[in-house]
Parts: sequence; C-alpha cells; structure tokens
Amino acid sequence: MLTNNNKKQSMDPIYSEFLPENFDQQNAIASVNNLPFSEQISKIAAGIEQLKNNINQLTTKNCETFFRRASKLDELYNDLRFIGIKSQNLMKTMELMIMKFESPYQQLNHEIILLSRLQKTCDLLRKMLRIMYLMERIDESNMNNDMTKNESGIFLKEIIKLSQYVNEIDGIIQSDEENLLHKLNCISKDLEKFQQIKSKIIIEADSLLRNGLESLDNNNIGAALQIYHNLRSLDSIVNDLIVEKCRLIEQSLSKLFDDMNMNEMKLTIPSSTRQNNLMKTSIRSNCKCNLENLYIHFHQISTMIKILKKRRDNQTQTLLIEFIDNRDELIRKFWNEIIRIFSASFNKLFHWSPAIKRLIESDYSKILSFFLDYSERIIVDEPEIENEITLRSTIGQFENAYLSNSLSSLFESVNRIFTNVGVIKNQKIDSIPSEKDVDLVIKDISNEIVASNFDSMLLESVCRNIVKTINLFVFKCEQLVSNDGDATQVIGKFTINQRHNSLIIYSLNYFHKQLKNLIINNDKNQSILKKHLIETSSSLKSIDNLILNTFEPFIKSIQDAIEDIILTIHNEKYDINSKIMPSNCSLYMKELQRFIARISRDYFQQYPNDAEIIKERIHQMAAFVIDFFLLQNCLIRPVSAMGRQKIFNDFTQLEEAIIPICDRLGDVGRSFQILKAFKTLLLLSPEELCDAPIVGDPIPYYLVIYFFIANHTTDELKSPHKFKDWSISRYSQWFMAENRNDEERLSIIRNSLNEYIIQAKKSQKKQYFATYHLLSSLMKKTNVE
Repeated sequence: MLTNNNKKQSMDPIYSEFLPENFDQQNAIASVNNLPFSEQISKIAAGIEQLKNNINQLTTKNCETFFRRASKLDELYNDLRFIGIKSQNLMKTMELMIMKFESPYQQLNHEIILLSRLQKTCDLLRKMLRIMYLMERIDESNMNNDMTKNESGIFLKEIIKLSQYVNEIDGIIQSDEENLLHKLNCISKDLEKFQQIKSKIIIEADSLLRNGLESLDNNNIGAALQIYHNLRSLDSIVNDLIVEKCRLIEQSLSKLFDDMNMNEMKLTIPSSTRQNNLMKTSIRSNCKCNLENLYIHFHQISTMIKILKKRRDNQTQTLLIEFIDNRDELIRKFWNEIIRIFSASFNKLFHWSPAIKRLIESDYSKILSFFLDYSERIIVDEPEIENEITLRSTIGQFENAYLSNSLSSLFESVNRIFTNVGVIKNQKIDSIPSEKDVDLVIKDISNEIVASNFDSMLLESVCRNIVKTINLFVFKCEQLVSNDGDATQVIGKFTINQRHNSLIIYSLNYFHKQLKNLIINNDKNQSILKKHLIETSSSLKSIDNLILNTFEPFIKSIQDAIEDIILTIHNEKYDINSKIMPSNCSLYMKELQRFIARISRDYFQQYPNDAEIIKERIHQMAAFVIDFFLLQNCLIRPVSAMGRQKIFNDFTQLEEAIIPICDRLGDVGRSFQILKAFKTLLLLSPEELCDAPIVGDPIPYYLVIYFFIANHTTDELKSPHKFKDWSISRYSQWFMAENRNDEERLSIIRNSLNEYIIQAKKSQKKQYFATYHLLSSLMKKTNVE
C-alpha cells in the first residue's frame, strides 16, 4: 500500500502516466520529455527512490508469509518427484501390456482378413455358379425355336421366363461392386452372351409392345410390360411411351396446320363456291384424321394402363401399376397434355389463318360433331376423364365465332324484312312483314336449330341467339305500332292506323305460331327449345306481351264505351207499377247489343282468330262487362216487382249480347256462372233470397247485399255511392279496381247501416225497416265466412 506522501506523488502527472493498467510507453516518455533535462533527472531519481522504499516496506511487512510459502516449495518438489516415479512405472507396465495384447491382435486381424477374403471368394463363386446355372437355363430355352415362335402363348411364356433369368443375372452383376465377375475367365463368354440375350429380349419386348398396341392384343402388351418390369425399366418405358404418343399427336396436328396454310394460299385467289366446298371437305377430312389418330393413341395408352392394373409381379404379387410413379394421375396427365396440344394448335390456326378460320366457322357444327363423337368414344374407354377439360374446349374460340356469326345472320334476316320504317303514315303498311317474310326468318331459325340439334350445349347457345332474334323482331314491330288517336276510336269504320296495328298483330301472331310449330316438330331436343323459347319471359312471351300491348288501348276504348252504355241503365225506369209485361229488352240493352255486334263484325274480325292472347283478352273484357252489368243492376233504385222482371229479361238479353264476341260463354269463366246464378235470385222474396244456397258461392255476398238494399230496404238506408257522396260512374270505377277486395266493398255497407241506425235512434223510431233482421243476418254471414 502507498503512504499518504506516496499518494500525493502518485497524483503527479508525470507518475500518473505509469499507473494505468493500459500503460502506454510512448505517452510516458512524452510527458517526461516535456520537462527540462535537470528536472527530468530529478523526477526519475525521486521515482526510483520511492519504488525502493515501497519494495522495502512490502518485503518487511510480508516477510513471514514469504518464508512460509518458500518452505512449502520443498514439499511440492518432493511430491512432484514421487509422481514422476509412479508415472514411469505405469508407462513400463503399459508397455508390457501392449506387448502382451499386440500378438493376439495381429493374429486375430490376420484371421479376419483371411475370413473376409474367403467370404468374398465364396460369394464370387456362388454368383459365378448362379450365372452359369442361369445361362444353362437360358441355353435350354426354346425361344429361338421356330415352332415356339409360331406358338404365341408358348413363346410369350418363354420370353417372360427368360426376362426373369436376365433380371436375376443383371441383379447379380449389379451387386458385384468391385467388378470382379468380369475378371473371371470361366464366365467371360457367358457374360458376353448375357448382354446379347438381354439386348435381344429388349428388342423382342419392344416389338411385342409395338405390335400389341397396333393390334390391341392384350396378351402381347401384357407380356411386354411384364418383361420391362423384369428388366426394371417399366416406369421409364411407360412414361417414354406417353411422351412419344404426345409427340406423334402434336406432329400430326402440325402437319394439319401446314396443310391448312397451303390451302389458305390457294384461297387468297378469288375462289368459287365449289372450291370453298372442296376446302371445307378437306378441312373436315384433316380434322377427322387427326381425331382418329388421337383416339388410336389414347386407346392404346388406356389399354396399356388397364393391363398394368391387372397384371401382377410374379414374386410379390403386386400390381404392375404400383411400380409406376404418379400412377394415379397417369391418364389425366396424358389427357391434359393432349388438350394443351390441341388448344395450342387450333388457337394458332384461329389467329394466323383468317381464310381457314372463316371456313371452319361456317362449317363448325359438322367439325364439332366429329369432336363430340370422338370425345364420347374416349370417355367410354376411360370414364375417369369425364370430369376433366373436354376436347370441345380446344375449339372454343371457333364456337364463339360461329355463335357470333349465327347471331349476325339471324339479325340480318330480321333486319332484311323490316324496310321503309318511319315513312309517311299512309304507307306504313308496306313496312310490316308479311307471312312470306316471317317464313324467311323462321327458315333461318330452323336451319340454325337443325345445324346444332346434335349437341345440347350448342343448341342451348343457339337458343339464346334465337331469343335475341325474337326480341329484335318484337322490337322492330314495336317501333311500327301506331299510337295515333284514331287507332283507338270505336265510333266509325276501321281506320288505317287500326288496320296497321292489326297487321302487326297478324305478323306477331304468325311468327309466334310458326315458332311453336318449330318447337313441336323438334322431337329430339324439344325440352331445350321449350325452356328457352317458351318458359323464359324474353321469348314467345315477349311476342304475346307486344300483341297484348298493341291490342290493349283499342280494347280498353271498347270497354270504356261499353261502360258508358251500361251506365245508361240508370236512365231506365224500374219502379214500374203497371201490370203490363215490359218489353223484352231495355233501350240500353238494345244499344249494347248493337254496339257489341258492330265491334265484333267491324273490328274483332280484323284480328287473327287463332291468337290465344287476343281471345283471352276479349274473354276478360266479356267478364268485365258481366261484372259491371251485375254491379249496376244491384245499384238500381227504386225497383218494383215489375222492374225486377224487366231486369230479369235484361239478364237474358245480355247473354245474347255477349255471344258475338264469345262463342262459348263458358270460356268467360266465373263471371258467367255468377250471372246465371244471380238471375235465379231476381224474382225471389227477401226471405227466399237470404236463404238461397247459392249466396256466398258462387255469388259474392257483397252483390247480394247491394241488391237487397236496392230492392228490399228503405230509402233511408243509403246506397253505397250515395253514402260516399260519389257519382255512380266514380263509384263503379272504385268498385271495379283490380286491387279492390270484398272486405272494402262490404265496409261501405256497414258504415251506411251504422249511419242509418244512428239516425233512427236520433229520430226515436220504434223499429227499423221491416227487412232489417234479414239484412243483418246477411251481414253476419259475411263475418263468419
């Protein structure tokens, strides 16, 4: 330890340079050199003196410790010398032991080497003997015998047996890692002969496989595969064969492409129809040839794979297919490669040969039939690929082009028959297609259906084109429809615009009828045509919709006129007290009969009588006339007994009035049933009326209640239209609205009856009108039902 004085000196910058653990000699010298020379000497001398003092202090203070440790050094030296003697003794003992073990080890090692050499020699002799034995068996074979070759079954058995011998010899040779067998003179000739036999067997196997695939002889193919398996080359042979088949298919398609390019050069010269037909025939022939080539190769590979799945290894009884890599995907990969080759070839043809492209598009349906035929045959051979990419997809671009051309052709046939659209009104009739024009469109549509009838998928696409064509025809007709004022008049003669619209309906109806005949006459794919042309809204229904929309304004005008005529019923007198029988027909009924007869004669006969949509609409109008007539008869007030007799006669006359527009009144439907049933209620007493079984069904309650109020109650109970403070015309429009329900019609009666009761109570009447209980009973029945 340093004293205080020493510590002070240690703080001197000169000495501090000597104290750090990372002492730097250069820095210390530099700090000393900065002082004058005399001071340098004094500083160094003082430092040396100080060190001496420190050493003396440390030595004096630790003297006992130094002596104690020095005495132990002698003890340590004695122990070290003893250990050295022991180590020398151990080394001598170890040398003696090594000498004792060395001799047995050398002897044992010699014996091991000798045994190993004997084992190799025995193994070599065993392999040699086995090779000699197998070669004798090979020599004894009858493979080279002509009679054996003539006997196919015997020959195949013999060559398979030879391949097994060759396989065993080959295995023995491969196990000879040091290549010692080839150094044995006694079997050198056998080994040379073995190589020759092996080559010969491979040649025979190649021949068997080639001939077997060409003739589809399962025995030859199976024998060849068994030989390849025995020669340990089955996997490579199968995969190489698939690659070779793909190459042949691609080569054949390339030739097709080259031939078509040559044909395209000929087509650059202006060609006749005959030359185009010859070119089409050539293209068909080339496509069919390539498809046949594809089918042959695919069928061969498929047959080979099926045999691999049946044949077994003779020793392990394992199926041969198990020795093939990617065995589960073998046929799929082959098929996908075929699809790739065909797609690439036809894609190239589509983009690089415009003339050939046009010919294929125009003849696409026949070319597609070849593709579908061969696809079906291929799937029959190998159902496993049914869900894979189809062969027809390889010519998908041609199909799209064919459909596009088909649509253009159909549109052109429609546009061609619509000429002079938008001319002077008096000449509009000339622009409406005639039946001959429609027949031309139908013929084009029929040709498209016939051309695609062999394939449901193609027909589906063609049907979509036909639907678009129908929509175009409907659109063109819709543009011709006249909306002028005289197109809906019902007072004078049939106008030019009405004649014009009726001719449009004739055209549409004839088009509709011919399309339906086209569907009916197509027995093969009738369901597909019905699905697209009948069931969808944008098909034949669009024709019906346009017919109806064209006819609707006119028939609505007729319906309005009939309403006006029937409303004049309220100008008639029905509170007749005379006992004289009224005339057979009311004035309004006579006018109605004359009007309907004139409409039927002068107007409805101008429309096609076989148009179902027109008939249906006329029947709807007839139903409306009956319903409107029933309502007005139930609103007549006051009515006497003779007045009801007059109404009864009007009911009979209405049936005769409707006959000109509806030959069979039963076609009118429920409205006519109600008319017939209601007629039987007219002359009944109030009690009989309420108890009649036909009230409620078929006759609605609201009609019976309206009639009861008008005929068998007091004037204080307001009629529905008077309760609403409406005119009869306005109330009739409200009542006849399509969205009006029975409850709404009855609610007015309830409110009117409640008002009557309130007024009766205010006037302190002792009793209600005489038939109140009957009316109340009818109202209660409506709540129950």
